[in-house]
Amino acid sequence: NVTIFSNSNVTASGFAGVAGVTNGTGDVDIIAQNVGTTISGGHYGIEGVATSGTVNIGTSSQRIQSVITGPSGAGSAGIYGNTTSGAINIYTSGNASMASLTNADYGIDAASTSGVITIDNQAQIGSNGAGVNLSGITATTVHNGGTAISIVNSGDIYADNVGGVTNAGIYASNTGGT
Repeated sequence: NVTIFSNSNVTASGFAGVAGVTNGTGDVDIIAQNVGTTISGGHYGIEGVATSGTVNIGTSSQRIQSVITGPSGAGSAGIYGNTTSGAINIYTSGNASMASLTNADYGIDAASTSGVITIDNQAQIGSNGAGVNLSGITATTVHNGGTAISIVNSGDIYADNVGGVTNAGIYASNTGGT
């Protein structure tokens, strides 16, 4: 298991500002709760990756509070979660602004081969006239039972019309069934 609790500014010119990765059955838990702090990364602000374990980026009671800046380039995202079969849970507060992500493809990008995805976003993604390139929130899976993807959004989302399959404010795709 990997647990990251960040209570201060994090700036990385490399791939991710904060990254938690496991192989096998381990879980990834990332919490950034201090209002007024910033997480900045080159490709991802926050990245959580697991195989069959669960990726939790924030929780319903400990939402991501840090402002996310910096990501740019093809496939880039403010928050990125990926699993093979594990669940992905992403919770942001209104303080976790991603308004400056004008060169990122996604605000939040969650992809699983077969796991369940839950996203509860309260943060602004992109800004008026300067949105993210493809999608404010994207969730994709191939899950065969129950609710595969659940997205609740109360933050403003701005996405530019750059093209591509996922060009939307919110894009959800489950090609596995229900």
